[in-house]
Amino acid sequence: MQKRNGFTLVEVLVVIAVLGILTSISIGFSRTNAKQLAVFTERAAFVSAILRTKSLAIQTYVFPPGAAVPCGFGIHVTNTGYTIFKDSPPGSGGTTGCPGTPNAAPFYGAYAVPPPPVGLSQPSQADETFSPHDLDPRLILDLCYRPSASGASVACYSSVPSLAEFEIMFVPPEPKIYFAQAVPVPLFNPAVSEAIFRFYYRDAPPAVGVPWVAEVVVNRAGQVSVN
Repeated sequence: MQKRNGFTLVEVLVVIAVLGILTSISIGFSRTNAKQLAVFTERAAFVSAILRTKSLAIQTYVFPPGAAVPCGFGIHVTNTGYTIFKDSPPGSGGTTGCPGTPNAAPFYGAYAVPPPPVGLSQPSQADETFSPHDLDPRLILDLCYRPSASGASVACYSSVPSLAEFEIMFVPPEPKIYFAQAVPVPLFNPAVSEAIFRFYYRDAPPAVGVPWVAEVVVNRAGQVSVN
């Protein structure tokens, strides 16, 4: 009986084809896992930033008497990232100069304040910003809100990119929570019951029929939930 050595050309080609298929499956699986990991990581970092902002406002309880208490701490959010900021009143210490009814007037301490309208005093500026964070380039945020009206549906800024800036402000000492659309003029919106931030893959951006891949919701009580 003749002894057989090596492999036939057909066998070699079959092995190469199988290896190619397995490799392509492995690469596709790895890319999907990497994107999912990016979503979970960014969602956790965003929630942490919101809770840190709230904590900074609560910490003003322990400020010594007479110390300069900030008007508030906020988080400024865009489609591609976010920044925590502190707003202090203009002039001397204490809360002198902080807006008394921020939900009824332009917010004087927003992250990026344009010149004040005629008749209004000079607004204080965000005198300290920290922890700026850029989203993973594979992801994008859609900024949404839920109106307080019963049965109202969620509205998002994805259809109007020029308005896609949003702020959550925590005003000490309680703290009180205010939601503001940041452009063109920062305005608190008392008719908003929840701020909703939805994560999408950049290669599948917000559009009708495109599902979001993660969601962070902040309500009027400052509670944060994730989906």
